[in-house]
Amino acid sequence: MRFVGIRTCAAALLLLGTVFSARVAMALPVVTFYNNRAAWDLAVSSQTLINFEGIVADNTFVDFGPDENIDGVRFAEAPGFNPGQLIVSGFNGGLSGAPYNSALVMSGNSGALTADLTPLRANFTAIGGFFGNIQTTDAASQLTLVGTTGVLDVRVVTAGDMGQGNPEVFLGYTVIGDTIDTMTISNGDFEGLDDFVYGQAIPEPATLAVGSVLVILLAPRRRRAA
Repeated sequence: MRFVGIRTCAAALLLLGTVFSARVAMALPVVTFYNNRAAWDLAVSSQTLINFEGIVADNTFVDFGPDENIDGVRFAEAPGFNPGQLIVSGFNGGLSGAPYNSALVMSGNSGALTADLTPLRANFTAIGGFFGNIQTTDAASQLTLVGTTGVLDVRVVTAGDMGQGNPEVFLGYTVIGDTIDTMTISNGDFEGLDDFVYGQAIPEPATLAVGSVLVILLAPRRRRAA
């Protein structure tokens, strides 16, 4: 009986520690950066893709002004650049310096490009896409992630080279403990975005650990009842 009591107390302490750690983690958002689409896919569920196809005719482009709502997401040339230009280029539109074999969205005027999830009025915790500079090869850009609690991450990245029709750089995030408002890429040269995705981050293993501890707590009681 005493051995069972010791086990129960130890398990209870472990549970309290786990719950406390989980609460601390929730108070401080856990932000994970990805530059690999396959790794991002493994960390995300319920994905939605916006590939910009069918918005404008092939071999053409349209200037939507400072921003445009596309499938519920607001894409915009970030404030501070004048005049604002948000351009959607169709398949082989040619604005990227060479015909590019996909439709894409881009900022004009060397501006910053923002993807804004807030019009969806839902709490999404994962975001990403294939980013590239339109007129400069391997130009350094700044990537900024903003959540409901404020700026979550700022880093310097090297985007792909859409000027050669080959943007191979995936940039994305998952967040635990906050929700995502916007992601902005700036300081490059005519930023471009293809195959934009968003969804829900899969909860970290620490959350599942609480359930495992509860099973341990219940085990002695089951044996006593038997």
